[in-house]
Amino acid sequence: MPLAKDVAIELRKLADALDREPEAEVPYAFVNFDAHSKESFLTLAKVMPRPFEKGVTDSKWPQLRLKYKNDAITLWVDVPQSLTCELVTPAHDAVYKCEPILSIIEEAAL
Repeated sequence: MPLAKDVAIELRKLADALDREPEAEVPYAFVNFDAHSKESFLTLAKVMPRPFEKGVTDSKWPQLRLKYKNDAITLWVDVPQSLTCELVTPAHDAVYKCEPILSIIEEAAL
């Protein structure tokens, strides 16, 4: 898994390239991080731009999602809900019981 500093270096390269053509129209941008542990999800939650939305994806394998969106870019971080919550009712319509993953201060910053 890459280090945050290595990802930042690559994103800066992209930002520098975009700055060379500041008036060029470019397609809307998406950046997605797929966290594979609760710890990596929390690390990304700390560095996400504010304010962001918190939700759960509507899919066969639900993901806890943090999403930041503006007119130029959408950034989101996903982590399998099974890594952050206790499965209460297994089946097609699974029901999870989730303990708060963000602190009260982090929730308030949303």
